[in-house]
Amino acid sequence: MINRPYEYRLMALVEDFHWWYKFLHMKCLEVLTQNFSNSKIKILDAGCGTGGLMGYLKNHGYQYIEGFDLSEEAVKFSLNRGLKAWHHDLRYLNIYLGSRYYDVIFSCDTIYFLSEDEMSLFFKNCNGLLNHGGILVVNFPTIKAFSGIHDIAVGIQKRYLYSEMVALIDPNKFEIIKYQHWPFIFSPLILFARFLQRITLFIKPISKIESDLKLLHKWVNWILFLICRFEQKFISNVAPIGSSVFLVLKKK
Repeated sequence: MINRPYEYRLMALVEDFHWWYKFLHMKCLEVLTQNFSNSKIKILDAGCGTGGLMGYLKNHGYQYIEGFDLSEEAVKFSLNRGLKAWHHDLRYLNIYLGSRYYDVIFSCDTIYFLSEDEMSLFFKNCNGLLNHGGILVVNFPTIKAFSGIHDIAVGIQKRYLYSEMVALIDPNKFEIIKYQHWPFIFSPLILFARFLQRITLFIKPISKIESDLKLLHKWVNWILFLICRFEQKFISNVAPIGSSVFLVLKKK
């Protein structure tokens, strides 16, 4: 998505209220409230995009938060929100080792840009940037059957199974304290839509590649969000499938 400024403009426009972003941000906030007793913790958003998550957490009282992104276009949106952000690459977190420490690092839908070796290094570097008992939260797209035009639009190199992702994490450095497939209830609809996308790509090339992110009617958006809330409360711990995995790691 680095070379698709249109996608960043769309993200900046909708991420404060789009059901998918709202639910993801809510899940991130829940991690903070469940693992920390106050809001004075230091937070890094590694791959902050246009700043939606940082803005959301700041509005909930977390002031010590900063982020970076590989896209200069995305960083500009974050800066325009009054957030602390800079241009940087996930692959070179090691340059900050010994000079910056955080209680929590978020990296939502970013590491699919990396190779497996780069992912392993990313996890290692995050461990070095975290304070004792610090938390790393990673959200990533999973299961190949969910791939489609959206993957091309946002630059998803590969959809990793949970087991494949965990294999890249050093068990001596991190403890897995939570993982969830989501959204589960919408999975059949997403699978069908992405299947149609793949058929379309097979039949004929598409000149304009765009992600699935769209402006929705506010009532449709609200209903989808409420369904996700229901899923989170009653189904999330047993959901066997979803287009994303929400993974929470604790530094040993």
